Amino acid sequence: MSSGSTDDSMDPRTWLDANMYTIGFTTANALVELTPEKLPVPQLAESWESSPDAKRWVFRIREGVEFHNGKTMTPADVVWSLKRHLADESKSLAKGFLSAVTDIRADGQNVIIEHATGDADIPAILGVYQLVIIPEDWTDFSTIAGTGPYRQVSYEPGGRFVGERNPNYWKSDRGWFDRVEMTTIPDPQAREQALIDGAVDAIDNVNFLTFDRYRDNPDFTALETKGGRFITMVMDVRSAPFNDSNVRNAVKYAVARQDIIDKVIGYAVMGNDHPVPPSDPFFHTELPQRPFDPKKARWRLRQAGIDRLNINLSVSETAFTGGVDTGILMQDTAFLSGIDLNITREKDDGYWSNVWMKKPFVQSFWTLRPTPAMMYTVAFACGSPSA
Repeated sequence: MSSGSTDDSMDPRTWLDANMYTIGFTTANALVELTPEKLPVPQLAESWESSPDAKRWVFRIREGVEFHNGKTMTPADVVWSLKRHLADESKSLAKGFLSAVTDIRADGQNVIIEHATGDADIPAILGVYQLVIIPEDWTDFSTIAGTGPYRQVSYEPGGRFVGERNPNYWKSDRGWFDRVEMTTIPDPQAREQALIDGAVDAIDNVNFLTFDRYRDNPDFTALETKGGRFITMVMDVRSAPFNDSNVRNAVKYAVARQDIIDKVIGYAVMGNDHPVPPSDPFFHTELPQRPFDPKKARWRLRQAGIDRLNINLSVSETAFTGGVDTGILMQDTAFLSGIDLNITREKDDGYWSNVWMKKPFVQSFWTLRPTPAMMYTVAFACGSPSA
């Protein structure tokens, strides 16, 4: 895995990247599963129904499912697991999805969710990876007792996870291996070398410059997922000079996006300052693409009363593979736009704790959520724990 930090925990409320996403669904299940087409299907909830206004949802909880500690899952476990994300001290990324929920309670074998305004996305929301179900009152988050296909054997945050097959797993069509191991290797070259040497069987975030080598080699299977994430450079509007919209727009016009795709990212389509991919039915096909335009960038700077802008950009391969080279390319084009962009290569370990949301201009990526409303809620809404 390309991601992972020594700050990671088995507490689902803390999960925020692909490493914990993968470990989470290896060890646990949510009420709902999301198909590759982003459609919600039953998982720990056998079925669900809602009122016509989508304010009241009733989920029928599957019976006979065991946690890894031998406890049988009950609706009380579901209620406790979901409510943890809404607690005052919670910083869960899922908190924003549930912010308008007014009540979660058990009623026999059902769990009832009341929503203040109504939300048709509730089933999709309950499939996100933070909302897996764990035993009521579980407190030791050096480990996890989930209902998933593998039980935790050992776990070193930011290092290695080992799991063994759960013999009592309730799904008959999952969990084919006796044992799984996941190791964090942030460096892309080291990750690929581990694959070539046979030290690992699979890697993620392959550099596009070498991806074709694996795709054309019969000894490897190369998989490509479209529209699964977007990468971005984040300006903190709470900090000068990014509290000025003219400065932010100047920076946007100073980025040669297609150049970054052609030379660094490779397998991508050009973004347009929003997180909705072309594969989404709500994608705005007629929205003009923001171009690379040094003249417009300089004009925006003049509107902000700035002759030449000097700013810092924090870059890391943890943010996304190719992050460092992307920063170098941005530095070159920004200079043409009247912007002196200083590149700071941050440590990979602890990037999400020490740099993200701590420094004013950083690199990031987002795994896309099943619906645009969910994506905007978690990544763009004021008051979101992640924003």
